[in-house]
Parts: sequence; structure tokens; C-alpha cells
Amino acid sequence: MAALGPVGALAAAAFYQSANGAAHDESDRIIYNTDGGQLSYDADGDGGLAAIQIATLSTGMNLSADDFWVI
Repeated sequence: MAALGPVGALAAAAFYQSANGAAHDESDRIIYNTDGGQLSYDADGDGGLAAIQIATLSTGMNLSADDFWVI
């Protein structure tokens, strides 16, 4: 998960949430599906690599990059 960036707060551009859980640009790394609750890691944002689901959360949460810390 090196694409997440350095240790510390997740960069704002690295997080995206949407109803379909799809990345919208190449900087998206952590993606939350607001309708299904899936939280995914995507090494290349909207590139050719598939996102990998890393957790299932409640639906409809109001998350942001501030909710994540890179360790």
C-alpha cells in the first residue's frame, strides 16, 4: 500500500467516496462506497488495476481523508 503516501495523515486527494464506490481520478487510493459500505484500496486510482476491498462499513457514513492515518 505504498501508494498511500508517507506515514501520517492521509492526503485529502487520496480519499474519495461515491454511491458506486468507483475512483474518479488517478489520485484516489481509499474509496468508500456510500451505498454498499465497501471500503477499498486502489493502487492506481482510476487506472487499469482493480481496487481491493479492505473493509465493510455501515452505509451512508460521512467519511473524509481526516478519518484515516497511514502507518
